[in-house]
Amino acid sequence: QGYVMCKASHLAFNDTPWCEADESTRYLCDKIPRPLALKLGVKTVRNLIIEQYASLSEYTLNEEGFGQYEPLISRIQNILQDYPCDETVLKELLQNADDAKANKMYIILDKRTHGPKVFSDAWKGLQGPALLIWNSSTFNEADLKGIQKLGFGGKRSDAETIGQYGIGFNVVYHLTDCPSFVSNGDTMCIFDPHCKYAPGANTLKPGRRFDGLNDRFWQKFPDLKSAYLREGIEESPRDIQTELHGGSLFRFPLRHNEKMVRMSKIVPDEPDGTKPNPLDVKRMQKWLIEWAACMKQSMFFLNNVMEIKFFVIEEGSHRLDVTHHFSTYVDQAARRELDEFKEYVHDFTANDEPKTVMYTLHLCETQTHYMNETNKQKEEKTEERWLIQQGIGDIEEEMQRWPFIKQMKPRHGIAAPLDAAEPLDGQVYCFLPLPIMSHLPVHINGHFTLNTARRDLCKSTDPTKTTTVDPRLIWNKNIMSAISSSYQKFLVDGRRHIVKPRDYSTYEEIHGDQSISRYYDMFPDLSSKGIEGVWLDLTKDIYKKLIKHNARVLAVTEHQRPLLLLPSSDDVEQTEETTPMLTIKWHVLRSTTTPCEQAHFLEVATNTLYDHDRLKKSTKLVTSIVQAYEHAATAASTAIVPSSSHSDTDNVRQTGYPSLMGPSVDESVVTGNCSDIQCIFEMVGMVVTFAPSRIRTQLRACNLTLPATTPQSVFHYYSQYHDQVLLEGGKFPCHVQDSKLKT
Repeated sequence: QGYVMCKASHLAFNDTPWCEADESTRYLCDKIPRPLALKLGVKTVRNLIIEQYASLSEYTLNEEGFGQYEPLISRIQNILQDYPCDETVLKELLQNADDAKANKMYIILDKRTHGPKVFSDAWKGLQGPALLIWNSSTFNEADLKGIQKLGFGGKRSDAETIGQYGIGFNVVYHLTDCPSFVSNGDTMCIFDPHCKYAPGANTLKPGRRFDGLNDRFWQKFPDLKSAYLREGIEESPRDIQTELHGGSLFRFPLRHNEKMVRMSKIVPDEPDGTKPNPLDVKRMQKWLIEWAACMKQSMFFLNNVMEIKFFVIEEGSHRLDVTHHFSTYVDQAARRELDEFKEYVHDFTANDEPKTVMYTLHLCETQTHYMNETNKQKEEKTEERWLIQQGIGDIEEEMQRWPFIKQMKPRHGIAAPLDAAEPLDGQVYCFLPLPIMSHLPVHINGHFTLNTARRDLCKSTDPTKTTTVDPRLIWNKNIMSAISSSYQKFLVDGRRHIVKPRDYSTYEEIHGDQSISRYYDMFPDLSSKGIEGVWLDLTKDIYKKLIKHNARVLAVTEHQRPLLLLPSSDDVEQTEETTPMLTIKWHVLRSTTTPCEQAHFLEVATNTLYDHDRLKKSTKLVTSIVQAYEHAATAASTAIVPSSSHSDTDNVRQTGYPSLMGPSVDESVVTGNCSDIQCIFEMVGMVVTFAPSRIRTQLRACNLTLPATTPQSVFHYYSQYHDQVLLEGGKFPCHVQDSKLKT
């Protein structure tokens, strides 16, 4: 048959029978078995092909090859002990995508088993079901070097990155023994701690990198092409197929059978010495459904990622079926402000002025339910609006005193829902959510120093080291101070985003306006269950700074037309001219110029506490006002029950906010009596706020006592200021028609 003798090193063993013969290659006689050929030094065709794409960086004198450099198996096992197998897996990958400035991230569960035409026999075991993660960014050389290191990632020098410990990527070993990715369609990187799957991998190079991938490469290994979604998804939308050919696509083959679990040196034994159950597609899909909610909550403080989609590819399918879709957007004005803020953060130093930016974030969610593998059942769409404030530096303090930590910026943020029916139970973020609840009514973000597992704030392990010694603890303390300053500003500036300017015709309308209630829901409550430790200190600091700035946070009414005392449709015909027009304006906590304009909290007494004998000696005008108040208060108190979520030490009951009261309250009765009482007060010049009495309680706990509409304060107010607030001009005594009462 024309056989000739050749040196073994000049021959190739044909282990790619599906490929056409290459005329430039001399093939070994097919009668010689593969094991003998390898012993003789014959190379395989697969090795010849892949070496053509091997990265030159693997052979430079100052490189040891592509792969993670430490004794990997034991090191990875130690890392996995700190990182649980939960939503942390996706959060770490989201962090990587955001750091790489990707604006999209796709999570794809591929249930299919792909063919054996790949670049090594061992790789065939990785062709089963896999979790794939795609993002719209690509890797540069610094990224490719950084991701190989177990200690610190290569992107930490970028001020916009949110990752602190490049360690986090290794959490994927909870799912797989051999992670890999393709970037920009032309670079493939493989991590192979077992030195088993990637051809040519060894303990010095526990992985491989291939550059310049082209159509010829994918044609030689066609089943890799489908595994990395470069084909086999023809029924998916064309734009999705195009996107997946660019960006970066990670593939994590699941340990989906007992053999893979048994052969893995990474998987730890169970306490009884047995191996854990395989991670099949059913369990992986269940986890993804559970993790999806966390990914939605992870989008508030990201720098770049604005869209996350979950897909499933069913066995035998050629289509990506979307199951969850999360996206965020802001208006154009907010986008310009955010872009300017990002530039400011990038160049920020201790000598720069602190800066904040506030905007409304729209968070959209679409869930798609399928009746079976081929028919779409229905889509459920929701949209939430969140008020976000991001900042850098402490607007209350000089930044020069901060002991800066390398590669960290004093960034912080606050997120509050604008349309929530119930107050939020706040979580703590370090750009991504931490498993820490602050129990504040907002989410708090800070660039904190964290423990190595990124699951808690850094805490001193040495009791002799205090916050005045350990720079990490000093940093966190300063971040907390910056957050309290920012929170104070958030409460002041957030008014215009929540309580929109409008006209009201009655007090009932104001008391029924849920936007006012939602605004005061953002104020933290010192008595709330769970607020303790550093979060209790933070809450106190917020109120102290509100007091320091004498903040305009008390909602009061401004009259656009003259008011009628206790208007009633039975007695007075309401016309456009006689209908009172009310608007909300914002009052300072303490009236420092005119004492009679001090705002009072509207509260109804549960019993009469004022001195009747003293009242009898007072003027008839004051007596009639207090008696009218007592009559309305008695009627209101029969319908009002104490708040179930807040406590107050005063012997009063708050009115005007049914959402803060018990469920059995008749809201129409409550708001009606509140309106009558408030109309009396304001008709004769008394300033009454719509803020709930729990705000007064918080301020009093921080050494600011503000008046409430108790019988004593009403008596005191009118006996002190009746000549200032009741007369439009002139002196007492006078006709009632000449006073503000009119009638």
